[in-house]
Amino acid sequence: MGVEGYDVRNVLVADDDPLTLELLRFALRRASWTVETCADGQAALNLCFSRRFAIAILDINMPFMTGLEVLEAIQQSGGVPGLSVLMLSAQDLPRDRVRSDELGAEGFIPKPMDMESVLDMMSSCASQEITERLAT
Repeated sequence: MGVEGYDVRNVLVADDDPLTLELLRFALRRASWTVETCADGQAALNLCFSRRFAIAILDINMPFMTGLEVLEAIQQSGGVPGLSVLMLSAQDLPRDRVRSDELGAEGFIPKPMDMESVLDMMSSCASQEITERLAT
């Protein structure tokens, strides 16, 4: 558990590719993360507002809403306290990276994924959240 009962190891993974979801679920659980998954952008948005996640990993290309649209909707609503967002994409396009940065994503994960890099990004987000909570 994190500061004030907030679990900084709770992560949402949203991707319409079942293989990617299973790979991330397996690797993250093995690294002691609590993982919830969904396969479309609308479900990801609903989960971000209805549950407490420290990190959301959003695939850019998903049905119903893209990961960028999900992130934009979160930002337009005023944000979700304590949520860090990492974008995921098989198409490592400069415009997607730029838009992710503009919308406040903490990182960008290209596919195929380097799990060590993914875990490092996630640990950095979790450490930053703990530091911010302790400072307030």
